[in-house]
Amino acid sequence: MKRLMIVMAAILVSVTAVMAQSNTGDIPFNAEISQLDKYLKLNPTQRKKVRALNDSFVQSQKTGASQGQRMQQLLSENLSGMKDILSKSQFEKYVTLLTNTNKNKNIMNESSFTALVTQVKGK
Repeated sequence: MKRLMIVMAAILVSVTAVMAQSNTGDIPFNAEISQLDKYLKLNPTQRKKVRALNDSFVQSQKTGASQGQRMQQLLSENLSGMKDILSKSQFEKYVTLLTNTNKNKNIMNESSFTALVTQVKGK
């Protein structure tokens, strides 16, 4: 059990680091699908849907729509989509990744981010 927790912590750190890398240019939230797949243990159907949703999310950020209200809207759409695709435990892990990325990159005000996550979870 202890070994499993250490492995999970290592995966969380590596996924967070991948999402927080500064070489992603103007893309505040950018996840590598292979890392998400490993961390969230996606099934084939989920993998396909997560890839499509993530590609759309990244593309929307590339168009310069990653500031202020627009970023909140993009995050809300992404979180809502992920909530529909993932199991409850997978979604909680995904929210943790986004929360850590937000903290590391200081993308959104922490209270605004938390309020957004709470709103999506309540839907």
